Amino acid sequence: MFRMTGIFRSRTYFIRILRTIALVLVVFLLILSSVLYAFSRKTALEMQQEASRKVLNQINYNIDNLNETVRSLMMTAFNDRDMTVLMNNQDIEVFDLYNKLYKLDLFVSSNPFIQSIWIYNGYNGCYYSTALSSMVSCKEPDSASNLLKPFIVSPNTLAKLTLLPIAPSFSEAGKQELFAYFMYKNLDAYVPGSSVLMMSIKAKWLFDNIRTLNELGDNAPGDLFIMDADGKVFSPGESGAARDEGIYSALRTASTSSGYLMTGQGRDKKIVTYMASKFNGWKVVSVQPYDQVFGKVNQLLTVMVVILGIFIVLAFVVSSLATVRLYRPFGKLMSQIQRLPEAQMELPPKDELSLMSAVYDRIVEKMNRLQADQNVNQHIWQSYRLRRLMTDSAVTTEAEFAECMPAAASAGEGRQFIVAVLKLDDYGRFAQTRSEREQKLCRFAVTNIAGELYGEQFPNVPADMKNDHAAVLLMVPPGNTEQTYAELTRLTHLVMSTMDSYYNLSLTAAFSEPFGDYRHAAPSYEQALAYSLYRMVYGKMSVITPAHIAACQGGDAYEIPYELEKKLVDAIRSGEAAAMQARMDAVFQYIAQLSPVNVDFAILQLLVILQHTVRDVSSNKLKNLTVDLRAYNRRMLEQETLADMRRLMDDLLREVAGQMQEAAKGKNEYLIEAVKEIVENNYADENLSLQFVASALRMSAAYLGRFFRSSQGQSVADYINEVRLTKAQEMLSAGSDSIAAIMKNVGFTNESNFFKHFKKKTGATPGEYRLRKANGDSG
Repeated sequence: MFRMTGIFRSRTYFIRILRTIALVLVVFLLILSSVLYAFSRKTALEMQQEASRKVLNQINYNIDNLNETVRSLMMTAFNDRDMTVLMNNQDIEVFDLYNKLYKLDLFVSSNPFIQSIWIYNGYNGCYYSTALSSMVSCKEPDSASNLLKPFIVSPNTLAKLTLLPIAPSFSEAGKQELFAYFMYKNLDAYVPGSSVLMMSIKAKWLFDNIRTLNELGDNAPGDLFIMDADGKVFSPGESGAARDEGIYSALRTASTSSGYLMTGQGRDKKIVTYMASKFNGWKVVSVQPYDQVFGKVNQLLTVMVVILGIFIVLAFVVSSLATVRLYRPFGKLMSQIQRLPEAQMELPPKDELSLMSAVYDRIVEKMNRLQADQNVNQHIWQSYRLRRLMTDSAVTTEAEFAECMPAAASAGEGRQFIVAVLKLDDYGRFAQTRSEREQKLCRFAVTNIAGELYGEQFPNVPADMKNDHAAVLLMVPPGNTEQTYAELTRLTHLVMSTMDSYYNLSLTAAFSEPFGDYRHAAPSYEQALAYSLYRMVYGKMSVITPAHIAACQGGDAYEIPYELEKKLVDAIRSGEAAAMQARMDAVFQYIAQLSPVNVDFAILQLLVILQHTVRDVSSNKLKNLTVDLRAYNRRMLEQETLADMRRLMDDLLREVAGQMQEAAKGKNEYLIEAVKEIVENNYADENLSLQFVASALRMSAAYLGRFFRSSQGQSVADYINEVRLTKAQEMLSAGSDSIAAIMKNVGFTNESNFFKHFKKKTGATPGEYRLRKANGDSG
């Protein structure tokens, strides 16, 4: 027991097992007890309602039977000859009257439920009753003791052969003691003042009968009362529990003839059962306290709580014993774990499982770290051997080569190899925009993807050569070399598309010539690396094979031929963009035939030619060209392919052509302004002409004439005449000089010629024009 207590105190997981088992048992017992209690209450309520319905049904039957009994007695009395005499004869002899009254008293005494009989004779106005001391009164009796008078004088309809509640003066407050039963001769409604027979029935007899039946149903403490069809309530008055307006209101609004309902809250909660009579519409009502009805059910609840407590104690004991047995192998495992070094570290002591999980995580972490270090070292060693194979294959032994490429060792003497170089395009941007981790990931992806895709057809060994490329040693079947390169090209395009889709990387591939001895892998690698320089010619994402190299051998030439240079310079000087593009295409077609080394020299030469040409063009223009050739030179040398260089050269030519057009446009404007200025300053000179202006500008008269006409839409001579006539108009309007003097002042020497041109311009002769201006005409 002491040992189990120690385990309980020190083992968190043990406590969790114990709590779980105990909690499951307790919850199960609570649910079972709750269901049993709810079922018991429901069953008790249904049984009580059924018993109440049976009792009320019997009570209702007795009421109906009482009604029939009273009805039979009333008809007997009403049809009795002596009763008829008392009701209808105006004069009755004294001896005969006392005999009849004696018979009336005998009738009442023989029926214990009849309290009294009242007869009113409408012919003589006398009352005959067993309730009166003299049994007869022909004078106005005291209204307090006369039970019949209120009904005779009332204009309301007096119901015939129906039990009606009456409240005599001697009745206790709130207690119903008498019911009245009437009979009269009229077939229709009662006529006030006519003869009537009334029996007063003891209410105690009715309520005693109801109470007896209720006690037989084991419902003695309940309250009983009756509610008539008008909602009026009458009860024995022995208990006030039933006098509740809430119950009365619920019964008045009940839509069914029988049933039950619940009223009140808490201790005032009651069960109300009612049933209506089919003869007079009365509702017999039983009111019972809710707690009293469910008394036995509550006792059952108490017993269930006691049993539940005992079960909980037993459950705890059983759970403790079961938990000790379940925990024993787990405790042994924990003792072994606690001896491990990892368990001595600072770990969160939540429970035993948390400790085991933390120790396991530490062990797995340590093993993973060791495995990762081993994998890294193995990868470094493997990468070193592959790079050594590519760069120094001559010293690689057959055994080492077999470890690098096991498939080649089993191929025998007929094996053949090709080295592929996969080069990253735009490596400078790649190195600047990608982090070191991303760069390692991309290099690994290149070697991994290339190895898998090439491996579909050819055994291979990929190697990350660092910097901007990777190399793959491929074992290919001997024989059909052209078909081999075609298949390698197809697989290389798959590698390129995969890298571009997933890593946004562009690759260029170059293949070496086939070789049979693995010791030639290093020279073949150098060869493939040299072939990759032809990316300059074939562009990015190209696959370069020895056939492409053979088609691109341009000898040792590296200079651009003089003819191509001269045509390019002339096109640039012309300023025509189309001509520039055509000549530049021819130059690049020539450069594309050169070897990659000589391409660099040709590009440098092209840049020098462009620099000199732009300088010469700029010196002959009125406006200097502001092309930044040094920036273009730097960007040109950074390009990896001729296509990129060609696009950059197109940008340069468009910029040069645009500035030349702007310079030419500015020169034209300056020339027109110079011509107009010469004319404005020399219009009075009779020798002013096209030749005069051309001489002043030191230009050809023919060129100047064509240029001025194309620019202004009129000849120089017409412009001179226009200026002279304008000046003549100003002089005629403002001055008083003679027309001949004005003609001479504006440079005209022929009067008829002056008059002809002036009239053509103004529509009037000089004299008419002056006269109109003098008269204020603005035309």
